[in-house]
Order: sequence, then structure tokens, then C-alpha cells
Amino acid sequence: MLAERNKLIPQSEIRKMYNMAFGRKNVLDMTVGLPDFETPGFIIEAAKKAMDDGFTKYTHNAGLLEVREALSRKLKRENNIIADPETEIVCTVGGMGTLVLTNMTLVNPGDEVIYPDPGFVSHRSHVLLTGGKPVPVQL
Repeated sequence: MLAERNKLIPQSEIRKMYNMAFGRKNVLDMTVGLPDFETPGFIIEAAKKAMDDGFTKYTHNAGLLEVREALSRKLKRENNIIADPETEIVCTVGGMGTLVLTNMTLVNPGDEVIYPDPGFVSHRSHVLLTGGKPVPVQL
């Protein structure tokens, strides 16, 4: 039932360790980067307020313009990068989504993609999913 390309992707060793440790007591979890603290109250309250105020619908496909404009200002101020918030900035739902979207947008089958090794566990998998050739560079 799964697409054949999924057979190219080995299970993440980090996820294997996470599953082994899940629910056990006295285990120091250094697997998936979950914070060791609860979400701060002001963030919870802001999320509740946003829902109460009706911010529960889809946004523009690239994300809220106000957020993209703020990112554009930050990039110019702190990184000396000029990026048009209407055509050059896209907000995604998280790091994994961003990496997959980037690879699907830029990598053609057979393209070589250089990535750091050791590095993020999914870099290689994302390249394989696009039909690219992963090229690890040892750090």
C-alpha cells in the first residue's frame, strides 16, 4: 500500500530509541528534542485568546503577511538579508515540513545534495524521497 520510494528510507535510530524509552521511569531522554519544561502560561493564554478571537481558519498559503513582514525586517536588521515578504518568505508548520518542502521544490531526481554528517537524522531521507543522491560531508 505504501509508495515504493518509502522502502528506501530506513527507520530512524533516534525514533527506535525513543520508542524503547517511551513510558519508562528514570530514563534520560536525549532523543527527539522535547523540552523538559511545561509550556509557559503566557503562551497558553495567547493561544486561547487567539482561538477566542476567531483565529481558527486557514491563513494565506505562505503564512500571515504580518509574520512574513516581521521575518523580513529581522532578516534585514540582524542578517543583512533582503527578502520580499510577499514573494520570498514562506512560513511552514515546522522544521520537518520545511525540509521536505525545500527538497521537493529544489531537488530533481539524480541531483546530488550535500548535507552535514553527523547531522539531522532526516536530511538523508528527505533527499532520497525526492530521488536525489545524498552526499554526506563529514564534520
